[in-house]
Amino acid sequence: MAVTIERESAEYLKARVESDVSPVGTPKFAFTLVDTDARPAEFVDGAWLGAAVAVVIDGVPMFRRWARTSLVGPGGTVLAPGEYFGWIKNTDAPEVPVMKCGRVIVD
Repeated sequence: MAVTIERESAEYLKARVESDVSPVGTPKFAFTLVDTDARPAEFVDGAWLGAAVAVVIDGVPMFRRWARTSLVGPGGTVLAPGEYFGWIKNTDAPEVPVMKCGRVIVD
């Protein structure tokens, strides 16, 4: 699913994280042009929104937690008009998953 924002807009974007352990650490976000992978230097700090919620999916206990980006737009991460992939990274030793978390279209 894509989120569309106006180039003059400054907004926080959200992503849902599912994990077999409750996500901790600071979530980090990056935005890249479509079909481009994120590089380590492109990630900026985000924040968790509330506590993790325990759920059972196909008999397996999982945790869901929402994260928000740093500000996207003027005063934050400025994206030129175009289409981008959003990426989220969470350091949760020993794992450091990096996942696509959606598309952003800037008009």
